[in-house]
Amino acid sequence: MKDAIARLEKDRSALGDPDRVARALGVLYARSQDVPRAEAEFKQAVSSKPDSPEAHLALARLHLGKGELELAEKEFKAAA
Repeated sequence: MKDAIARLEKDRSALGDPDRVARALGVLYARSQDVPRAEAEFKQAVSSKPDSPEAHLALARLHLGKGELELAEKEFKAAA
């Protein structure tokens, strides 16, 4: 996973869609148990594409996993 993260971070601007890149990095960071960086990437995905249901769902799931129910609900509603 560390290699995948490093490749994505290195080629981030060349990969195109910033929303998808941020979500992919967020998933990798979450799986690596780096929750603060995962959250930062999911927030980046939401800010780069505010109308993306996938970005809001990713952030909602992270908040849900952290037990932040009000924040999760807000993101689930934004995704809908």
